[in-house]
Order: sequence, then C-alpha cells, then structure tokens
Amino acid sequence: MLGANTLTGLLTFGVSAFGMVSRSKEAYGDYALFQRTYEIGQGLFIFGANAAIQRYAAGNDENRRRFGAIAFYLFFGLMLVMTLGGVAVGSLAGWTFGLALFGLPWLILSWWGRYIVRSNLDAKREARLMMIASLSNSVFQFAFLSFTDYRDALIYGDFLALIASGLAGMWYIRSGLGIGIIEILKTKVPRAFLKESYKFAVPVWWSGQLFSVRNQLQSVWTAAWLGTARVGVLEGSRTFWQFTQKPLEYLGQAALPGLVKQDAERSKLYQEIVRVCLTAFTFIGIAVAAGMPLLFDVIDAISGKTGADSLWGKYSEVPLLLRVFALLLPLQAFQMVTNQLAVASGKPRAVLIANIATVIVVLSAIYPLTMEYGLFGVIAAGQLGEAASALTYFVVLRPMFPNELRAGLKWTILTTVCAGVALTPVQIYSDWKYSWALSFPAVAIFMVMMVVLKVLEIEDFRRLWRSRRGAAA
Repeated sequence: MLGANTLTGLLTFGVSAFGMVSRSKEAYGDYALFQRTYEIGQGLFIFGANAAIQRYAAGNDENRRRFGAIAFYLFFGLMLVMTLGGVAVGSLAGWTFGLALFGLPWLILSWWGRYIVRSNLDAKREARLMMIASLSNSVFQFAFLSFTDYRDALIYGDFLALIASGLAGMWYIRSGLGIGIIEILKTKVPRAFLKESYKFAVPVWWSGQLFSVRNQLQSVWTAAWLGTARVGVLEGSRTFWQFTQKPLEYLGQAALPGLVKQDAERSKLYQEIVRVCLTAFTFIGIAVAAGMPLLFDVIDAISGKTGADSLWGKYSEVPLLLRVFALLLPLQAFQMVTNQLAVASGKPRAVLIANIATVIVVLSAIYPLTMEYGLFGVIAAGQLGEAASALTYFVVLRPMFPNELRAGLKWTILTTVCAGVALTPVQIYSDWKYSWALSFPAVAIFMVMMVVLKVLEIEDFRRLWRSRRGAAA
C-alpha cells in the first residue's frame, strides 16, 4: 500500500502542481470547495463503516458477504437520491456542486470496497483499488488541463475519476468475495447483525462527523475571512503534504484488522506500530518540509518554459506551513494509531470523546489566531486540535493500557523534540538559495537523536535487515 501510495502520489502531486500554476488561485480554491462538498456527503456514509467492518468481518467470510450486500444496496439507493439532489443543487447553486453530488455514490462504493478488502488483510487488492482511483484522477485531470482551457478542469477530471473509482470498487468487492453481484445482493443480512454493527459504529460515526466538521471548518472559515485565494494556499499546502499524510493514514487504517485479530499480542503490536509511525513518518515529514524549495524550483523551471505563473510567487507561504506540519507530525502519528487501538479494543466512544475535544479546541482557538496570524493562525488552530486529540486518547484509554499509553506518549514527546532540533537549521537558513540541501543533515540529526534517546534501538535496524533478506523479523 505504501508503494502504491508513492507511485500514485507522485502523479497526483504532479497534476495538482500543474493545476496550481496553470489556473488561478481562485480556481484552485473553488476546486478545494468542490472536494469539501462531496467529502461532507462522503463522511455521512463511511465514518463508522471501517470500524464496524474490521470489527465483525476480519477473518469472517460470511460477515464480509453481508457487508458487501449492504454496500451495493447503499450505492443503488444513493444513486437515486443524489441524482435528484444533484439536479436541484446544480440548478440553484451551480453545476460544480451538482457534480459533487453526482459523484458521491461512486466514491462511497469505492471506500466500502476498500474496507471490505482490508478486512481480509488483502493489501495487494486494496493497493490496486487505491491506484485505480488515484491514477484515474491524475489521467482525467491532466487531460482536461492539457487539452482544454476550462477554468474548472480539475473539477471535471475529479468527477470522472469518482465514477472510475466506484466501478473499480464494485469489481473488487465482487472478485474479493469470489461470487457474482446478483449472488451478493441475495445474501441475507440478519436484523441482529445489523443492530449490533450499527450500535458499534454509531460512536465512531459521530466522531467522524466532528472530524469532518473540523476539516471543513478550516476551509470554510478561510474562505469567509480570508478569501478563496487563501483557501487555494491552504489546499496547496495539503497537496504538497500528501507525501507524508497519505502513508500515515494508510498505515494507521491498515493496522486496525491486525489489532483486532491479534488480541493476545495487541499491546505489544500497538507499541511497535507507534514506534514505526513516529520514526518513519516524522523522517519523511522532515525530508518533505526541508526539501520542498527544490521541488518549487524544479516546477518553476519547467512551468516557466510554458509561460505559466511562478509557484514561488503564488504559494510562497507553503514551505513554512510544511515545517509547522512536520514539527507536530509525531502528535498526529500517536493519535492516529491510538485511534485504531480504541476501535480494536471495543472502545469506540474514546474516538468520539477525542474528536469532541478536538473541535472544542479548534473552535476556541481559530478566531483569535486568525485575527493575529491570518492563514498561519488557521493552521495553528488545527494543530492545537491534533494535540488535544492525542492527549484525550491518553487520558481516556490509560486505565486500560497504562504502560502502553505512557510509553507511546513518552516516545511522542521525544520524537517532537528530535524533529524540532532537526528543523531548526532549516528554519534559520530558509532564505538561502540552496536551503533544500539542509534536508540531508536534518534527517541525519533526527535519526541520530532518535537512537540516542532510545526511541529507536539498534536491534530495529537488524530486524529491518533480516526482513529484507526474507528471514523472520
């Protein structure tokens, strides 16, 4: 999955950068709002689904078929409702938002397909499904950007990609279950099964809605107070940050079925995953944040030959925003993995409580920080929310996992210190023409400090070497 993310992420990033330099910041901001529109609808139908599917379908073929049937019935029902809703919204508010509703059922089917495949720990199938979705997005957007002068080329390409990803999800549900679509639809779903799954998913669903509100709040707030051009900058920073964010999300989600099935070894597995995420993704985050100026220079050198606007001129704030993201990445890694521990342990209410704390902190901080620091204040409010989420997980789950949570939080604090030391020279010499070269000593400093502070152990490197040679890790 991480390999698939790297390949598709490079293409997605390239196309997004093409759109950023070839279309206005306002157009890119509208594309961000288009994404937020279908993401709001998406959140209504996928939050809680992953938790319930992994909880009840991991290692259970019959329950996997039941969830497949639910996915198809949900898709066909949404197709009817969203077609009518898309026509109404398109007529009243513009077809940009209507397209978001038309594409929503296909997107939801794709995500349910990934969850069902994931419940069988079938990483190759999920990686293929993920690659189809990402590649179709890159191909369609590139075609619209290259061969048309449409202002909303990114939106039209994204819409076609939603349909392609839904078709892929339909195929992989069918092939993963080994039976036809008609046979899946005939699968009986007992009322008791629905009731139990629903009861388990509800707290996670509510926490997901709060998480969605937090994400949408940043974009909507930025558009209202700072304008759509600043939304474009915010979305641009997220685009560049996907090289770190996407692998973190995938590994965190992929850990869930393993944590569910490894009941006896859950505590040990959790600690291992925390250390992996803290080390690997903070390493990547520092490299991305420190090396971003080089990528900007390369894109400007290429786009300058076509007469496009300079990326440095339009998005000069992005490198600093990425350094802020990298500094607080350890907190996000900790809360991401601990989220999966809560679900695997049958404590979905911990997820809800953590997201309530996050939204309260963001709502309390976003206004004063925006008034004082503008877009950087919006980002800072979101990062404070991440910190609140991590600390809430620690407080709520500590009675069940005192040693594990204490160790995880300790490693998180130490990793944050290592990241801060590594990023300090990058920040001080950020105006240097070749500041990107500091990415090499920055990641070296980070790794050495992680070993010195014993977050990493020499044995970890031996295990990695043995696993590469095919021996038992």
